[in-house]
Amino acid sequence: MSNSQQQPSPQEPLSLADIIPYQEAFSPNLYKQRLAKFLLFFALFPLALSWLINITGVGGSLRQTAGFLGIYYACMWGVILHDLIKPQRFSWSNTITCVTFTALVGIPIDLFLQQVPPFSFLYAGIDRGGLLTLIGFVFGVGVLEEFVKALPVYLFLIRTGKVIDPYTAAFYGAMSGLGFAISEGVNYSIQYAMGLGEGITATFFGNVEPTNLLGEYLLVSTIRFICLPLFHAIWAGIFGYFLGLSAMSNSQKTTIMLIGWAIPAVLHGFYNTFAETAIGLFVMAFSILLFLTYLRNGQKMSGQSLNK
Repeated sequence: MSNSQQQPSPQEPLSLADIIPYQEAFSPNLYKQRLAKFLLFFALFPLALSWLINITGVGGSLRQTAGFLGIYYACMWGVILHDLIKPQRFSWSNTITCVTFTALVGIPIDLFLQQVPPFSFLYAGIDRGGLLTLIGFVFGVGVLEEFVKALPVYLFLIRTGKVIDPYTAAFYGAMSGLGFAISEGVNYSIQYAMGLGEGITATFFGNVEPTNLLGEYLLVSTIRFICLPLFHAIWAGIFGYFLGLSAMSNSQKTTIMLIGWAIPAVLHGFYNTFAETAIGLFVMAFSILLFLTYLRNGQKMSGQSLNK
């Protein structure tokens, strides 16, 4: 072996800090990373909730547990939608306002207006089948629920001038939709559990055999907590997007808002009507793709709105 070839230096033995870098794992700089916060929260929240219930014996009722799980999944979608929409003006206070207003005030308004004509007639037509069902879901459920979800965005953000762009309005609209889904999910979870306990199927897909009740209950609960919150957020986000466009428009503000109201109301109504068929899947897929297209074309739409 020539002298020019150097012998490899012996490797230093691994220390405990190399094997288990605990100091870096507990470093505050690591917790400042958004991904670390995301993973810790969504991985540990259900475990922490179960632990607290076990040691305190408080908070284990069906309503409370459903509420916590609804908040959990809503937070998951909230993070994803924030990264997707990229609102120009983000505020925790505005986010909490939209979510809590819809969950605590919007839902009672919705339930009250369901008993008032013409909505009472439209809701009654849902059980009639055929075209009356579609009309009831579009002009009753769709129109009313999308109005309720857009209410905090308009009252607290658009009307006051705090938000004047479609992206931020779309984000807060989506957050309001998540608030609606949280409250609705709690109520439906109680109905599902009561139906399960009585041996009947108050489920999403209609009547099933008694032997399939547990599987159906698990599936419908998953849809209610994971899928439907996103659906509500997408439709409310579309309305919010048009509210933002109306804020930027020099004219035709009302027309833009009505268009923004009509689109999600129709999509919502068609989905509810055909939820048990492949048409429902298509309507929801189209809703998501349409929302993504609005976000992609936001600058062009804003310019056209301003010019008009």
